[in-house]
Amino acid sequence: METDATERAFEQWLATLDRLTASPDAAREWRERRYRFAHLLGNALVGPTESAPPVFSPALYGVWLPWGLLYVGQTTEPESTDGHF
Repeated sequence: METDATERAFEQWLATLDRLTASPDAAREWRERRYRFAHLLGNALVGPTESAPPVFSPALYGVWLPWGLLYVGQTTEPESTDGHF
């Protein structure tokens, strides 16, 4: 069962998303911003690190919070927008 605070937070999130996508121009801007964020996150997930080369094949990843796993995702086409691969 959801708590009142959880329900309020979800309703606030939906209302905010409604405002961010209230018109075709606003929705286009939201999509572009979300796409830029997804690419930045993707580069961070599949880019080279001090101990590993960049990922060129499908990848499975998890998003962890201090209390545990929040989300599991995958990509079949890792790519970089910064020209590194």
